[in-house]
Amino acid sequence: MTKAGRSGRWAISEHIKMDNTYTFDEQTDMLLVLAFCEGNCRRSVREYHQRYPNRRTPNHQTFKNIERRLRENGMLKVNRRNAGRPRQVRTILVEEEILERVDGNPETSVRLLESFKKYNKQSSH
Repeated sequence: MTKAGRSGRWAISEHIKMDNTYTFDEQTDMLLVLAFCEGNCRRSVREYHQRYPNRRTPNHQTFKNIERRLRENGMLKVNRRNAGRPRQVRTILVEEEILERVDGNPETSVRLLESFKKYNKQSSH
């Protein structure tokens, strides 16, 4: 809790981060409620809260995301594959080629080695 300004009132800090993971059971219930509400996500929030008052209430975007994920991926689980920076595989052939380039020209910079699409900074060091 933080003290809010001169009024002397205490307010709950906005910095509390909620865990946005839901069980498959909860996600299935959300989809059933969404269907009951004919795809209206905001109405689904109200209906879900009425049906399940002891659960945390998701916002309308959560309903939209779960439906989209099921339509696009055919699953409720979040697809983390291909997320973030592409992973570079370090092989002996790549390492040998880097060493040959450096042996041929010891003044070769890491930046120049990176400019060749096969290499990234990590495999150059």
